[in-house]
Amino acid sequence: MDQRTRILIVTESPVLPSGMAETTRLIFPTLLDRYPQGFELHQLGLFHCYAVATPRWPIYPTQAAKGPDGPLRFSPDDRYRQKTCFKIAARIQPDVVFAFGEPQRVSYLCAPRNARRHRLILYVNFDGLPLPPGYGSVLRHADLLLTKSEFAKKVLASAHPDFPADKLSYLYAPADTQRFAPISTEARVGLRRDLLPE
Repeated sequence: MDQRTRILIVTESPVLPSGMAETTRLIFPTLLDRYPQGFELHQLGLFHCYAVATPRWPIYPTQAAKGPDGPLRFSPDDRYRQKTCFKIAARIQPDVVFAFGEPQRVSYLCAPRNARRHRLILYVNFDGLPLPPGYGSVLRHADLLLTKSEFAKKVLASAHPDFPADKLSYLYAPADTQRFAPISTEARVGLRRDLLPE
């Protein structure tokens, strides 16, 4: 019997040249590398096209159809996979759903705990805007809500003081330390001098 934890990822396709896709490419391959027998991954890949990478897990793309003028268009009623998410989840039977994006992209996943069999982890961007009043009561259904900074966590907590503190945390966006390694103090001084000449 397969004892791996099955995770359904809901965010932009990991093959896209975007920040959210890069975050997915950094988090989940690392998880597979560290625990090769521990996890089985699947993803509802929003806007899955124009590959810049090869995914290591199955991608279920946003529904699309040819528009009247010919080009492929993503279905507006499935933009965030809200139309087909639950069909895929029923087939996959995930232990964990990990969704990453703005509140309006993930709120449809926020069923109460007794209405779903999986754990729900949300990694939410707020992008400096206040959280609309109704979202606090919806997002509280998540088992864990992560923001991208301590500041965003404090803003959310102060806007919704009754939000359960044990369900709220933060995680800074990961970085590829192979591509973006720290530089020496001398190199930093030189760069500052070049960028900000006196």
